Amino acid sequence: MIKSAFRFALKMIPRPMLIRISYAARPIL
Repeated sequence: MIKSAFRFALKMIPRPMLIRISYAARPIL
C-alpha cells in the first residue's frame, strides 16, 4: 500500500528533486 503510493509519487516528482529526496531519506530507510 505504502509502496504503491511511493511509486506513484516517484512518477510525479521531477528527477533532480527525486535524487535529493532519496538521498535525504537514506538515513530513515
